[in-house]
Amino acid sequence: MRKIYAILFSAFVLVSASVNGQITVANASAGNGTYGTLGAAFTAIASSTGAITITVTGNTTEVAAGATLAAGTWTSITMAPSGGPWTISGPATA
Repeated sequence: MRKIYAILFSAFVLVSASVNGQITVANASAGNGTYGTLGAAFTAIASSTGAITITVTGNTTEVAAGATLAAGTWTSITMAPSGGPWTISGPATA
């Protein structure tokens, strides 16, 4: 029985580590949270106000359409990496 619990715990830890978002949004009036891509974070803050902080905490790959930030009523957006030299990548489309 202990072995089963150990295996389940190990599986939980591995899954938890792989589903963490790489982009964190803070200080927004809407859309605060963790996202897997920069595009998803931009979509979440589209209607936000305030001085928004975006922290990149891991590598991320954007979809073919890329990450597009719509004009909002926010006063500023600050984006910076945390914990490493992270890469935001995706296909080159024009």
